[in-house]
Amino acid sequence: MEKITNRDLYFTDFIEILGTVCLTPELMTRLSEHSYFEHEMRTVVQRLSTDGEKLLFMMTSFTRSRSTCDEFIRLLRETDHTDSQSNKHVADRLQEYNTSKGNWEFRMTPNLNVTKSKAPLKGTLFYSMTKTPRGKCVIVNNVPKEVHIESDRFKDIFQKLHFDVHDWYDLTVDKIVSNLQELKSEITSDDDAFVLMIISHGSEESVLGKDGCEGLITLDVDPSNSVSKRQIKEDVIEIKKIVDIFSDSNCPQLMLRPKLFFFTCCRNNPVEELTGPQQQQQHEKSQSTLATVFTEMPKEGNLKTMDKCWSDANRDIFICYSCAEGSKSYFDIFNGITHFGQAFSHCLAQYACEETLNSIMSRTCNLMHQYFEQTGDYAPEFRGKGLRRELAFNP
Repeated sequence: MEKITNRDLYFTDFIEILGTVCLTPELMTRLSEHSYFEHEMRTVVQRLSTDGEKLLFMMTSFTRSRSTCDEFIRLLRETDHTDSQSNKHVADRLQEYNTSKGNWEFRMTPNLNVTKSKAPLKGTLFYSMTKTPRGKCVIVNNVPKEVHIESDRFKDIFQKLHFDVHDWYDLTVDKIVSNLQELKSEITSDDDAFVLMIISHGSEESVLGKDGCEGLITLDVDPSNSVSKRQIKEDVIEIKKIVDIFSDSNCPQLMLRPKLFFFTCCRNNPVEELTGPQQQQQHEKSQSTLATVFTEMPKEGNLKTMDKCWSDANRDIFICYSCAEGSKSYFDIFNGITHFGQAFSHCLAQYACEETLNSIMSRTCNLMHQYFEQTGDYAPEFRGKGLRRELAFNP
């Protein structure tokens, strides 16, 4: 028999708890203005006629996951100025329900257990994620020798999230594009979503193909090698060109459906790395990074330029980088996985059952900050374009 958890008890006692909450004007305002409470949710509240109906909707929305429930608890405490402190008592009780054993300990094996969803997140506030399979997931690993576990782990996780997973290794950028174009013809309007993850060497807003990665390795030993420099300059592609393959105009089958892109690669500026080459080379050889630091590459347009150049055909898009602009992405050379991959895979496996993608990414940032602060590798960056709803994987 499955163990009864605190969250299970909360759902059993929900009506009783609801009856003890005092919806003060200040609490109502703070809840409505919270970043989690989106425009569509405010519209629903405005249409409700009684405070009881409003409280029911808002409390249901805020207690769907542990992270948003924590926010509801905080607001209950901060807005209770009554002598009886009834809302603070409710907050204390909710805190008991909203506990867990914390984040999982990091595992070094390829496979992780994915917690199954007991109450799938559905409705007008969420993208539909109910089909089996949900859609295509492509994982490209151009550095399998460095991060041999990472692609296997994410393949296993996304299969457990009900995606049809394709894993590709050691591809030039031309081959990546041609493979994606071919795969695109297999996508149908029945798909709920699309996922692409590329693990490679990178530079600013670009990723390198197989030849570019090999050229980089050669330059680590021979910085003056002209053939390797040419490989790096030629076997490279802007991220926005990859994303644009699946725009509404280029892939209408995915119109109004979420398209998720994860790029695990460095985003530092190779030109700046050229200053003090001998010292820089010695430093880089002591680090395990997915960095391009030994040759100059043409600067590509950044996401700010991307937003101006793209047409409105690019919507429902989520883009995640493993590190912030101008930084490097580190990996564990002994265990064969990036710091980002380690944190994100654990958060995805543990919390996809009850939290949205945005919440999972926030947990990933927090986990990287806790474990990898010493390297400076704790600032993933993610941006959305035309995202209309929350995304829940509902495993």
